[in-house]
Amino acid sequence: MTAQWNTGLPDPWTSEQPITTDLLTDMVQNLLYLYATQRITDGAEVTIATGAVTLASNVGRAVVDTEADAAEDYLDTLGGLGNGQFAWLSPASASRTVILRSGVGNIVLQGYGDEIALRELNQFVWVMRFGNTYLAVGTNVPPRYYLQFTVIPHDSALVTGDDQFVWQIHPELDGYSIVAAHAMVHGVSSSGTPTFQLYHERHAQDILSTLITIDVSEKSSTTAATPPVLNSSYVDLQSGDEIRHDCDVAGTGTTGWTMMYTLEKL
Repeated sequence: MTAQWNTGLPDPWTSEQPITTDLLTDMVQNLLYLYATQRITDGAEVTIATGAVTLASNVGRAVVDTEADAAEDYLDTLGGLGNGQFAWLSPASASRTVILRSGVGNIVLQGYGDEIALRELNQFVWVMRFGNTYLAVGTNVPPRYYLQFTVIPHDSALVTGDDQFVWQIHPELDGYSIVAAHAMVHGVSSSGTPTFQLYHERHAQDILSTLITIDVSEKSSTTAATPPVLNSSYVDLQSGDEIRHDCDVAGTGTTGWTMMYTLEKL
């Protein structure tokens, strides 16, 4: 079976025989062709502007910085590559996090969740332009985990009290950190705001500097007037750690309690 090659490619790719006796020459020639067509070159540093970056047409690796050197910035839209071309994106500084978001602009992180955060200089996202979309086709950033579990059953009355549930950290989550925590109830409170605290047994400290609250007649803290705030000193997780769940205010007629966590390797 002979190989078929497109016209216009360097020898031996214009031939039916891709390997000839002059292997070294052919290999160099073919690699130079790949280098030229796939833009395997370093480009100048680019800076996010209102969520967007335009790459140079001859770039294969781009170092991306945040707008105005912000501690973190979202990257939603990419431009500059030709259809089918690839680019390797990495952050300009370990102190400034570049967060790619899926579906806000033209970036799609299918299979990688809704965000990829580039925090370290050796982290990257490999993207390919496909029509008007930039697809993430590879990354070395550890995956985010989204966990949800029941603290008390949906038909049980919510009551105040500490130590209502203890979550023990699985070995696979060693080195991860809590980056978001929310609560949900099944039966809403008719008066009073259900309020929750999390306690890190190893640190012997509360995890939340602003507690999780669920507004009256609401089911989830994701819509709360006052969002919860994590104390960054006590969000790190090690295998075997225990996270205690406390209810400070139950509200009236409230039933059920479910926790939702987002975990990331910081």
